[in-house]
Amino acid sequence: MKDLVIVGAGGHAREVHQSILAINRVSPTWNFLGFIDDFARSTEVAGCPVLGGMAWLRGKTCHMVVAIGSPAVRRRVVNELLLQESAEFATLIHPSAQVGNSVILEPGCMVSAGAILTADVKIGRHVIVNTGAVVSHDCQIADFCTIAPMSCLCGAVRLGEGAELGASVTIIPGVSLGKWSMAGAGTTVIRDVPDNETVVGGTNRVINKQNAGWHEKV
Repeated sequence: MKDLVIVGAGGHAREVHQSILAINRVSPTWNFLGFIDDFARSTEVAGCPVLGGMAWLRGKTCHMVVAIGSPAVRRRVVNELLLQESAEFATLIHPSAQVGNSVILEPGCMVSAGAILTADVKIGRHVIVNTGAVVSHDCQIADFCTIAPMSCLCGAVRLGEGAELGASVTIIPGVSLGKWSMAGAGTTVIRDVPDNETVVGGTNRVINKQNAGWHEKV
């Protein structure tokens, strides 16, 4: 079994811990050591130890997964970890997820329970595909995206780096969501969304426009 830590100790981290337990029930794969979090309020999460902050990882040789929901924060933490020569990221797929043979998953991805990834899908680094989400044929998902529970990406959808989908978002075929943009919960995305915009509702009303590079200041 391979040593593994979860970076983060919040809600998504606990969900990822459940995925690890499910994976090990099917085939013992991961020796889970504990959680890493500079701001943890407890020494224990989900009955497992909080090992310490990022400093704990210095000089350690273990796999890690960054289980932080915010794409911008996840990117920052990953970049800090990459400064360590020993950084090795795991890809975790819940046993109940359905992942097609032609799906490509880059390191650091987390695919949750009940998710479906069909055919010729490309998932970038450190992407979260959450519970019950569907990613259909020929979708291209860039690094650090977050796809919330029950979202549905129809064929040939493209998500730019750091794009975030709220719960139960639907994106119609061939539509793109730009870099560091967001679709609010329940939105049906019917048109291409530029970088750094937040849209909501069936008309894709723009409720926020961020300046380029905003994610680098989080």
